[in-house]
Formats: sequence, structure tokens, C-alpha cells
Amino acid sequence: MLFSAYDHNTFKPDPQLFLLAAAALGVAPKACAAIEDSLSGLRAGVAAGMQVFSLVPLSHLKEPLKPAPTYIAGLDALHSYIGA
Repeated sequence: MLFSAYDHNTFKPDPQLFLLAAAALGVAPKACAAIEDSLSGLRAGVAAGMQVFSLVPLSHLKEPLKPAPTYIAGLDALHSYIGA
């Protein structure tokens, strides 16, 4: 499945696209992972109630997010968090 902000007219930091994807997959947002490389994407994932992983060092963010995303240096680091 592919979800596009342009198809649904909802853009980050609005969490609606993440929530639409979770609903279409039949998965609760809290059971989802959002992997992002922008502040607006991180905000959207946090607002959606997902577990958020940041590809940007958190020290580079201009504002703290609550709950704070988990920094990962690359996608291969996800294995230790999601058990894949």
C-alpha cells in the first residue's frame, strides 16, 4: 500500500496520513513505528501516538518533542528495537 499526502490532502506535521495508513492496515497507532528525517515528520509521528525513530540526531532539533523520538544512525539499527 502507498499513502501519499497529495492523494489525501494532509501534510506533515498533521498526523492524519500516519493515522490513515495505520487504520488501513488494521493496526493501532501505538503499535506502529514512524521513521523520519525531518522535524515536521517527527512531529506528525509523535502526534499520531506512534513509536518514532529519528534519523536526525536529536541535538539537531530546534525544539524538544514529547515523548522524545529514538535516534537511530541508520535503518539497520531498527532491528534492535522492533525485533526484526
